[in-house]
Amino acid sequence: MIDIVKSLREQHPDLGPYIVALRADSAVVAGVEPPELTGEARAWMDAHAPQGRLVRRMVRLHGSAGAEERAILVAAFPDARALSAFALAWT
Repeated sequence: MIDIVKSLREQHPDLGPYIVALRADSAVVAGVEPPELTGEARAWMDAHAPQGRLVRRMVRLHGSAGAEERAILVAAFPDARALSAFALAWT
């Protein structure tokens, strides 16, 4: 996961530094295309991290010369507090 987060930060600086890469089968993910949180996770995000968002980004992983890009679901947050609260509640 650390390599994925590092690659996401470098290739998508618009996400900011406070991100969590999520698996498509994560308990918080209701849909991949378009990216959507479950109702419970969305309600939590709205209440505790309203500026947080779930997005889908293409990324090429470091150390994978010639590897194709992969679609990754990313929860992005405005600050470390929101990221920590999300991680404690949902991961």
